[in-house]
Formats: sequence, C-alpha cells, structure tokens
Amino acid sequence: MTRTIIKWAYRCLGWIALGGLALVWAAAYAVDRHEGYGTLALRLVWNHEPYLPSEAAIAGAELKVRGRAHPLDLGRPLRLRPGPAPVELNLAGFVTYVGVAKVAKNADTFLDAPLKAKPGTIRVRNRIPEATIDGAPCGAQWTFPNAEIGRAYSFTAAAPGYEAAPMNLRISHPGEDLVTDLVLKPLMGGLAINLVPAGGTELFLNGVARDSSSRDPLRVGVYSLTATNPDYFPFSSTVEVRAKTTNLVEVQLRPKPAAVALEVTPAVDFQVRDGSGNLVPVHDFTAQASPGQSTLTLTAPGYAPVHRDFFLEANKTYSWKARLEREGTADFQKYKEKFQLLATPPQIARELDKLGGLDWKAVRAIVFDNEDLARGGRQYSDACVRVSEILQSFPERGRAWTNEVRAADAIYQWLYTGQIVKATDELARYTARFGPNSAYDRWFGAAADKIQAWQDDIQNKQRYLPEKPKSRKQRQ
Repeated sequence: MTRTIIKWAYRCLGWIALGGLALVWAAAYAVDRHEGYGTLALRLVWNHEPYLPSEAAIAGAELKVRGRAHPLDLGRPLRLRPGPAPVELNLAGFVTYVGVAKVAKNADTFLDAPLKAKPGTIRVRNRIPEATIDGAPCGAQWTFPNAEIGRAYSFTAAAPGYEAAPMNLRISHPGEDLVTDLVLKPLMGGLAINLVPAGGTELFLNGVARDSSSRDPLRVGVYSLTATNPDYFPFSSTVEVRAKTTNLVEVQLRPKPAAVALEVTPAVDFQVRDGSGNLVPVHDFTAQASPGQSTLTLTAPGYAPVHRDFFLEANKTYSWKARLEREGTADFQKYKEKFQLLATPPQIARELDKLGGLDWKAVRAIVFDNEDLARGGRQYSDACVRVSEILQSFPERGRAWTNEVRAADAIYQWLYTGQIVKATDELARYTARFGPNSAYDRWFGAAADKIQAWQDDIQNKQRYLPEKPKSRKQRQ
C-alpha cells in the first residue's frame, strides 16, 4: 500500500513539472509574438567604395554585436531583437571599427561600416656589408614604416664593390608587411698575368690556384698574388682588380743561383768573379753564380787567373776543377795571348738580352776554346761580327719587337671579348708581318708556334658559335 502511494506521488510531481515548462514556453512565445525580431546586415566601405575582404581576412575577423561574438558572414544577416545594437569589428589591416545599429522590428537593417586602413611596412633584409639604401646604412634590416597603400616607392641600394641598383616596391593591401631581400650585382674586372717563366710555376690568387692564362672575371678588390717555382725565388705581391677593366700584371720570378763546386789545386785562398767583374760568393768551396751564360774567373794572389765559360741553369749544380799556375810561367804567358770576347757593359747587355734575339743567344752560347789558339780566334771573330750586326739593326729590331707586342695584345683582346672575326683578321695581318720568313721571325723566332696556338684557339671558339639562320634558297 505504501509503495503504491509513493509511485502515484512521483507521477503527480512529473505532471506538475511538465505543466510548468509548458507555461514558461507559452509565456516566451507570447513575448516573442509581441516584441518581434529584426535583421542586421553589415556593408563594408573602403575608399568610398564597397569592400569585400579575402576569405582569409573574413575567417580571421572578430565581430561583436551587443558584446556577443558572431562570425563575419557578409552574405547572411544577423537576427537580433529590436533596439540599439553596438557593433565592434576587428579586420586584419584595418583600424577597429566601432558603431551602433538601430535594429527595427520585423525589418532588415543595413549598417555601412567605413573602414580606415592601417599603413603598410616595407622591410629589406640585408647580408651585404656596408650596404646603403638612399645613402643611409641599412644594417641587417632596413625598415620603411607608414607606407601608403597602392603607392610605388623607389629606393636606390648601393654597397662598396657592387653595382648600384634601384628598388621599386609597392604596398598592395592594407596593413601589409612587405619583406624582401637586398640583391646587388658585384662589380667585376679581370687580370691578364704575364708569367715568366710559365713552365713549372704555380700561381695563387688569395691562396687559390689560378692558371696564368685564365681570363675568368674577378670581383673588384685587392688580391694577394703569389708564384712559386722550385728553381726560382718565391714571388709575392698585391694586385688590384678594377671594375670593367682588365689589368695587365707582370710576374717575373728571380732565378735561384747556380752552384759551382770548386776543386782548386794547389789549396790556396782564392776569389771568383763573374763576367762583369762582380765578386761571386763562395761558401764551402761552392760558388753561388747567377744563371745564364757567364765567364767565371778564379784568382789567387801570385797566380795567373783561370777562366771558364759556363751556361748555368737556375738551381743546378756544376763542378769545376781548376789548376792555378804561377804568374810569369810559360803557361801564363801563353794564356794571356789567347783571344777573349770584350766584356759588355751591363746596360748594353740588358738591351741585347731584350732585342738580340737568336743571334745574341748564339753568341752567349759560345764556349771559347782556351786550348786551341786558332779556334779561339775564329770564335772571337764570329762573335764580334754577330754583335756588330745586332747593334746596327737595333732600331729595326726595336720597332719590330714593339709592333709585335701590340699586334699580339690586339689578338688577345679580340679573343677575350669573343669577337672571333676581328681576331681572325688581326691574326692574318700578324702572320703577314711577323710570320715565317719575316724579319721578326729571322731575328726572334717562335712566331710560328704562337700563330698555331691562336689558330687552334679560334677554331675551338668557333665550334660554340650559334649557327646563322639559313637563307630561303638554302632551305629549299
């Protein structure tokens, strides 16, 4: 009996609760029917024209109406109760809009929301030292704030060792943060290195191996130039590469002395002098003589001088067994009567080395016979005739040597700039003036090898020239 009473009590409470909910719903429905609803649609305006943001901007926008957040959907009005409705809109690139809409009952309300754009910012990232933009240092990043939207800005970027370049930038949308990198083209130049001797010599530019014939462009600046050769003293210097020019650099290595091991009989104190009379240093019975054709003279107090002709190569070792004779002996008198080539002054010797050519090399190569008087005389006579002919033709030799250098430089220049036709024409003129059977070839020689090397270079370059378009007749 008690259980039955409790069950009916619970059922009565349930019916009472359902009845209360029904009364609340009915009351709310009556109020809604009495007050009604309205709609609110936002219309965005920028620069006095309707503005439709991008989908990304709409997705990131924050819209609050009467303090409540709503998604921004310009194609779907909000359903609101009538009355004033404060509106707050945060849209990327624009200043926050704040306004009030008056929502009417059972009507569509439109709110024009004028937007004020935020200015853009231009940022230029830089990795070039000492770079400037419009003359001002830009550091790691240069910033231009408050850039107007749609306006084109022009700046000039520059840096030491680079070509100045204009930068044209534009802010395309409100609040844009435009980031770009500073890119400048380095200034380039060239080096033409005349290396003597070229064979066996290693050339380094800032510690990097480089072929002396290379014409690859280099960035402007100062470089450390070194050259090494086992038979020569190391060469070191600094060279400057200037913009849009090719600098000619002369690198001539100084040869290491040749060693002449001396065995002197009898064992007395002695001195050694070269053909110019200069004292040759001697250490541990070894003379350190300059390379080339040379007549060494060994002297000792009370003894007749002993002469010997050498053609000394750099960093090579030679031997000389010298026997000294007392002055006044028959051997000494006989020695003094033999023919010897007169010593050449140093300033004339330098000119002979430069312009004497093949004839002077032949004279320098003569080893005068100190034993056969007749043969020594013929050698001396032949040397004097050759030197006389060289001196008489000095003006013509000088002009030929100078003109050949200029013509060769012109060929190198046309080849370096890729003007093959001009290089071919210049080579034809060079061959006619300095080729085989010419006076230059007779005096200096080696023209045929240079001509052949240029012809090979021109043929190699012509292989990679673009083909000319065929004429209409050839196509048919």
